[in-house]
Amino acid sequence: MLLTGLSAVTAAPEAAAASTLGIDKTASLATAQPGDEFRYVLVPRCSGLTESCVNAVVTDVLPPEVQVTALPNSNADRLVAYDPATGG
Repeated sequence: MLLTGLSAVTAAPEAAAASTLGIDKTASLATAQPGDEFRYVLVPRCSGLTESCVNAVVTDVLPPEVQVTALPNSNADRLVAYDPATGG
């Protein structure tokens, strides 16, 4: 609250900034050749804990040349799914 002269002025509360969802992608190889095995990791980041990050869905479509041989298990925090027909 600011006092100016004899009147009081109340500042409006600042609106909370919306959370931003980001993804860090890493691979165990910088360059892969046909037949090479590598690990590909997606790590989600969220700048806050607001609704915009809760229950977010990430879809990452793989090139047709990549053959998926293993996936992490789904758990209470994440659902892991892969559709070989679409690569996603």
